[in-house]
Amino acid sequence: MALTLACAPAVAAQPCATEALRSELHSGELPDCRAYEMVSPPDKESDPVKVWAISENGSRVLGASFGVFAGSQSNELQELFTASVYAFTRGPSGWTAEALSPPAWRFPSNKLADVSAPELASTLWLLRTPEQPYRSEADFYLRTPSGAFVPVGPTQSVGGEADSLISFVGASRSLDHVLFSVQSSAGGAFLWPGDQTFAPPAGNGSLSSLYEYTGVEKSEPVLVGVKNEGEVDGSPHVNDGAELISQCGTELGGESTTYNAISASGDTVFFTARAISRCDPEEPGTVAPAVNELYARIDGAKTVDISEPTSQDCEACNTTSGLSEALYQGASESGGTVFFTTEQRLLPGARGNNLYEYELSESGRCPTRPEGCLTRVSSAASSAEVDGVARISEDGSHVYYVAGGVLTGPNAEGNSPVAEGDNLYVYETLTGQTRFIATLSEADHHVWQEIDRERPVETTPDGDFLVFTSVADLTPGDTSTVAQVFEYDAQTERLRRVSIGQDGFNGDGNTTEAADEARIGSENGETGATSLPTFWGSGIEEMQHSAARSLSDDGSRVFFESADALTPQTNPGLPNNVYEWEREGTGSCAAGQVEGCVYLISDGRDGSSTNGGASVRLIGTDASGEDALFTTADQLIRRDTDSQLDVYDARIEGGFTEPPAPAECSGSACQGPVDLTPSTPSIQTAIREGEAISPNAASSTPPAAQPKAKPKPPTPAQVLAKALARCRADRKRVRRSACEAAARRRYAHMPKTNAHKAGRR
Repeated sequence: MALTLACAPAVAAQPCATEALRSELHSGELPDCRAYEMVSPPDKESDPVKVWAISENGSRVLGASFGVFAGSQSNELQELFTASVYAFTRGPSGWTAEALSPPAWRFPSNKLADVSAPELASTLWLLRTPEQPYRSEADFYLRTPSGAFVPVGPTQSVGGEADSLISFVGASRSLDHVLFSVQSSAGGAFLWPGDQTFAPPAGNGSLSSLYEYTGVEKSEPVLVGVKNEGEVDGSPHVNDGAELISQCGTELGGESTTYNAISASGDTVFFTARAISRCDPEEPGTVAPAVNELYARIDGAKTVDISEPTSQDCEACNTTSGLSEALYQGASESGGTVFFTTEQRLLPGARGNNLYEYELSESGRCPTRPEGCLTRVSSAASSAEVDGVARISEDGSHVYYVAGGVLTGPNAEGNSPVAEGDNLYVYETLTGQTRFIATLSEADHHVWQEIDRERPVETTPDGDFLVFTSVADLTPGDTSTVAQVFEYDAQTERLRRVSIGQDGFNGDGNTTEAADEARIGSENGETGATSLPTFWGSGIEEMQHSAARSLSDDGSRVFFESADALTPQTNPGLPNNVYEWEREGTGSCAAGQVEGCVYLISDGRDGSSTNGGASVRLIGTDASGEDALFTTADQLIRRDTDSQLDVYDARIEGGFTEPPAPAECSGSACQGPVDLTPSTPSIQTAIREGEAISPNAASSTPPAAQPKAKPKPPTPAQVLAKALARCRADRKRVRRSACEAAARRRYAHMPKTNAHKAGRR
């Protein structure tokens, strides 16, 4: 796209109190008196930090790295390719790192499951001791703020089969309620005593049982998908006599989302009981619903049927004909309100696929019903044709969904919904009012169809503001043919594009290049805080409560990515940049800027790539929008002494005084002191570097005056031989054996190209 010249607006209406420090930190062009702060330490053993959680106040960040620093003890005996987990905390003089992973001699396999909200003080872990030889044999532990690991309970009973698949699925905000599932395949995995879930017939997938721990130091978990009143007194096992709702499987939330399926307090759990079709229909006496049904388990003692029609709601609907499964779509943070879709007729006048709200009587808003109140959200004279839910606000007051039916009149701009189109609506639970927002493009299906955490949609906790991406031209002046970022204000009913150019710079962001599409944080791939890969070896389990945001809680700030040059400070042609949009009258955006203002947050010069992707990526913001975290390989401040990928925070009124610049040297003084201290390499270093060094060898040779010729890249066999030799230098037999086994797994079948890379480490 051709660049057009424009003058950059003043970054701040008045000089910042920290202007001298901002100048020293090369942050003078940032808006809102922001200054760069380096969150990750300079020494990371050459491995980047991948952040997945930011505290609400922005002063604590959690992430993972394969590097060993900050006192980490996790890389001596732990399984190969398992990352260490770190906490980064902002203090008076800068950010400090703390290793959270337990010592590997105690737990050679460790996996972070969740973190307490809102300030990330406690963490939940799946840990396996050396006495537990199988991957599935792991126990839950709670790491307290003091660093102690307190056992919660085992995931598998004594005598359990090693081929069972056990997964953490959710926890309450304080981590005092922990939910996990045990999946069984044909042949049968071990289930806890009292669990009568069937093993599925061959070729019919897997069945799962849902369990819960409440508190710590428990020996057995309690089944969730039951209708009896809590634990059975006098039984040897807590689930003896449990009345299962379905012997064909139970799962937390639904297939596409577990959004708030466990309430913040943990007192309410929403689960789906699987239909009898998931079992073998020939099995006599099978207990299961005819179709997938949605339930709520309250206080571990009461179960409410959410999706089953009742005579009180609709006499004509309460039949066995026209049955259709219920799909969980999300709930309020308190657990008082839940939303689901179904084609089954639950209320008079309902036709086709509809979105329903069920309000539990415990919420206080449904006093006349013993269980709760059912409302059809997608109310219309004709078929609603609900496609899916984009986002539900944390307080449950707003639900944003897409439907093909014409459910309302025109929006505030005079545009009307299109029959059989992808129409975006908002429903307010307090008023019962539905409003039309816009008709999306067919290419925007990910807004409502993807797994919840992958949808490029966010809302403020009160639901007043929604931010999303769309390929469609939804606002005046939008002629772009690729995805742009939009914000909707539910109070004023105004929709505006936020991925615009600064004062119309560079065609006002109207790009036709696919590489220049705009994205919000939930689309950021593995460096994004909400979508870090969650396999066993990463040291990170799939978490319910990631704290990453692209939208401030008051909706006044939106952070997004784009390769497009949207400000004069941005070099054109870069693979990615991080920007901030501000509403008029917010921060540096003066009143009267009706479309808002766009500012560059990254430095606009980093054109490097890391692991096949752009080095510059948006991580997220805190609740207020004062902290904007991103990654870059550029050295933005003096204390960043390497060229590796680092995590930075562009913080309002932030910044720390830099250390003095190193004095210039000449002659032999530039070589620095010679280190004569012997060093014993760690197992992981031996495996990574693939070379043998005697544990008593001293490095006493000064640097050569002339650079040496580049050595020939080693072959895979040479890399393996060197790694094994270095492993054998360790006198501890257990560590030596673990090192050798890990080296063989990593290098025995390594391609030559990877061997060349290993030889350069």
